[in-house]
Amino acid sequence: MQLNFLDHPIPAKLSSGFPDAMVLLDCETTGGKAIYHRIIEIGLIVIEGGKMIETWQSFIDPKVAP
Repeated sequence: MQLNFLDHPIPAKLSSGFPDAMVLLDCETTGGKAIYHRIIEIGLIVIEGGKMIETWQSFIDPKVAP
């Protein structure tokens, strides 16, 4: 399931503790155990003044058999 929080304004009460500019990092993996599972996707979102400025994502070959 994927939620898009950036489609809705952040209430002032919740956003007051955040810096004006930040980068959010998202890592998707093949599972939850680092010894067995690998990162398969990395995503970044740049936020300035409460607005999404830029996004970036990259898929990664996890080197696991299909």
